[in-house]
Amino acid sequence: MKRSDGRIYMDLQEYDPTYYGGVMSKFFPWAPKIWGSWISRSASINGKEPKILDIGCGPGQVTLSLATSCMKLQMNPKIIGVDMLESAITLANKRKENLPLDIEFQLGSAVALPFRDNEFDLVMASMLFPFLKEEELIAFFNETYRVLNPHGRFHFVHPVRCRFNWLVAVLVEKNPFIPKNTKDYEVNFVEHSYTPQEIINLMNKSQLTMSQKRFNFKWLGLLGEVYGSVKK
Repeated sequence: MKRSDGRIYMDLQEYDPTYYGGVMSKFFPWAPKIWGSWISRSASINGKEPKILDIGCGPGQVTLSLATSCMKLQMNPKIIGVDMLESAITLANKRKENLPLDIEFQLGSAVALPFRDNEFDLVMASMLFPFLKEEELIAFFNETYRVLNPHGRFHFVHPVRCRFNWLVAVLVEKNPFIPKNTKDYEVNFVEHSYTPQEIINLMNKSQLTMSQKRFNFKWLGLLGEVYGSVKK
């Protein structure tokens, strides 16, 4: 971890892809399945065979949960997951082997996506925002807009800093059985999460201001859900 301008920024090189999401995966292992189900609602609007991009896919839990939800909805999507960590992509590719859907995992940056303009029907991201500085999050929104086709959809799930703090305090900081380095990871993850107003402000600085968007609180306000459709 490293500090900059009074905020805590996460160093990707210190991220363990097998740990994925910290508190959520440790205490709520079923969470990725629920997030995938939420996001599948956006996928279903785009027809039976949407092309979906998962940015910051990590080792692929939510990506594969989305794929499973799409199968239940009798959709046959093309799904691509991108992440900056080769170790995460390697793990994701191992996990996809038993699924019959067309799923691909590859290296890629959230702020400089290796795809053409207007290529995707849906762009998704889950628990990615804490890894991005403010200027990077604006670039992420711009890239989302660029790769989505006209009337394409986006769906993001993210931790809410103000509401999430108490959960970390109870489950992590005061738990004597959790190692200090794990506590440090969780505290940093939460402190670099964004409030809904911060996300709105940053999104308004990007091209996604041209979109219709909605914000929902989930799980007693611990998580935020941002989704909508672009207009080009």
